[in-house]
Amino acid sequence: MIIEIIEKTLLSKGTIYKLKIDNKIIEIFFLSHAIERIKKWQISEEMVIETLLFTEEV
Repeated sequence: MIIEIIEKTLLSKGTIYKLKIDNKIIEIFFLSHAIERIKKWQISEEMVIETLLFTEEV
């Protein structure tokens, strides 16, 4: 499954990511705190998005 980030919209409390996944458009809102952690832990935004959308366990 290919995840493509189409657009990022910056807001005062975070960022909205518009994604294209298998011809579907999905939006995810990351709070600024989450984005700071992503940078601190040096992981990609795509990895976080993939983990949220395609979890192996609930």
